Amino acid sequence: MIEVDVVEIGKRVRASREAKGLSRKALADLTGIPYRTMENFELGSQEPSVSRMRTLAEALGVTEGFLIDGKSDANPEKTPPWEDESETPEDTGPEPNTLKSVRSQLATLDEERAKGFGTNIEAVALLLDGLSADLERLSADNLSALIDERNLFEDAEGWLLGISEIMEDEPEEAISACEGMASRIIDTAVFGADLCALTNDALTELGEGVGMRFGMDMGFVNFGLDDSDRDHAIGLLRPALRNLALAGNGPDMEDGSLYPIQDAAMNEAT
Repeated sequence: MIEVDVVEIGKRVRASREAKGLSRKALADLTGIPYRTMENFELGSQEPSVSRMRTLAEALGVTEGFLIDGKSDANPEKTPPWEDESETPEDTGPEPNTLKSVRSQLATLDEERAKGFGTNIEAVALLLDGLSADLERLSADNLSALIDERNLFEDAEGWLLGISEIMEDEPEEAISACEGMASRIIDTAVFGADLCALTNDALTELGEGVGMRFGMDMGFVNFGLDDSDRDHAIGLLRPALRNLALAGNGPDMEDGSLYPIQDAAMNEAT
């Protein structure tokens, strides 16, 4: 089970606050968090919620991952992935800290998934927040390495070349593509599968279950799912499926007989 050391989180909050020259009251006023609650956070007698952890990280100028585990890089400044030359697989020195942190967090999520999640939802949610923040800071080369390591579907193989082609003319599109791949990497840890690899029929079946469970209008279930609607359907499914998975009630997507993936040859032909 994931252990969140509330006392250590409090120490890092206090150290980060003092490093910025803020009083406890000033930080409370800046974040809108009551002074007494802020005091409890720093003393380690109360664990910050996911939303307040994010608020604290933004106010203190550090990453959520750093506040949670102290291992992720503290500096949250985001460099466009294709311009980050400090973290590439060709580095001859030690493995970059952020990449190392991401791999560690993914391994922890793999372990928790194997146990069925559900035992410490808040801690897993905090871990996911930290992982998302760290993935945003990785270079495109390191994201590409993780794509290989996590066995993403074949449509991701030419991703790095695609990023290189659009990074100068369409930087916002390049950032969006990086964020999309980061989400897919997280999917492999939460679901045990690349959600984007599933067939249209499998996604439709998942949509039926999610629609019934949450009372959501999953239009593609009623009208059929074609390739042009896949991104929209996955965008609807992902947050609901993650909530189910973390509660220990998610579908077993690792079972390829229940949720088959697309045929690579057919995908290339479309």
